[in-house]
Amino acid sequence: MNNNINICYAADNMYVMQAGISMLSVLKHNENVNFYLLCDDYTTDNIDKLKKIEKEYKCNIFFINCKKNLKILNDTVLFNDNSKMKNGLITFMYARLFVGSLLPQSIDRIIYLDCDTLVNGNLKDLYDRNVNGIFAAVRDIWPVKHNKLINFKKDDVYFNSGVLLINLDEWRKKEAENMIINHVRNLKDDYYQRDQDILNIVFKDRIDTLPLEYNMMYITRAYKPKLIQNFSDRPVSSYYDIKEIEYAKKNIKIIHFAGEFFGRPWIFMNMYKDSKLWGYYLKNSPWKDYKPILSTKKYCLKYIKYFFADLLKYIWYFRTKKRFNKSIENQLKIRKIL
Repeated sequence: MNNNINICYAADNMYVMQAGISMLSVLKHNENVNFYLLCDDYTTDNIDKLKKIEKEYKCNIFFINCKKNLKILNDTVLFNDNSKMKNGLITFMYARLFVGSLLPQSIDRIIYLDCDTLVNGNLKDLYDRNVNGIFAAVRDIWPVKHNKLINFKKDDVYFNSGVLLINLDEWRKKEAENMIINHVRNLKDDYYQRDQDILNIVFKDRIDTLPLEYNMMYITRAYKPKLIQNFSDRPVSSYYDIKEIEYAKKNIKIIHFAGEFFGRPWIFMNMYKDSKLWGYYLKNSPWKDYKPILSTKKYCLKYIKYFFADLLKYIWYFRTKKRFNKSIENQLKIRKIL
């Protein structure tokens, strides 16, 4: 295996700071890293900051402007007469669907990371991992009701797309991008989970499972294994068993700040347990002068949070589960599945 680790992010100018901070967390635990940044027209200031990271940490950051690619996709596929995926949904989260053509042909594998991730360990074992399918990912905790929305059975596995180990050789060989385009052209309904649903549907039974520690989200980070399983209501066969969850919680490799219900670490007064760690990287980054966005509502809860943190955590748990299920049920009614 090559000693270099190739990692890909997709970020427009609004999320370049988050991508840069995630890069710093990668570099703290890994050497010989090449970053491929699927980007648009960044400001000169943000480019200079990324170049500073590149120089200081002796890594490589390759800028791949995919603004044109997304415009073509927007004009020719997702907004044609046959497609229902409208309402301005073409954002940079779709860029990952076209890594095979956007990245150099010499690269045979890539770790894709969402911008809202922090790496907490060495990624060489992940990078060198054998991938038999198109890509490998961590199973998602989304409630099993969501399976109905995408015509999956109750025990079908559903994956989170925030961390992907992509077998680019297989991706190109199977013409994955054409498969995606052909699927989207024939859509009758919009997808609730956007590009993540597309990846799960198009490549069903061609996705390998990664250990949970490679994509630890708030719920899997904050709660006990039994509550985690209860949240999703998924059969153990389509998620992770107690021992796997317990091991992951003690051996976290990648933290994923997914879920707007809990806020984000760059927003003042969020619920994430690892916000201080994100703040550490922020203070040691070229964006160290950034001030977290202030939410008046959350500011009012400042002292309540500190005194009743554990209680609020469990209130948040049941509130979120209820909201997740309600939102899915609404989608099922719209689609007349219920």
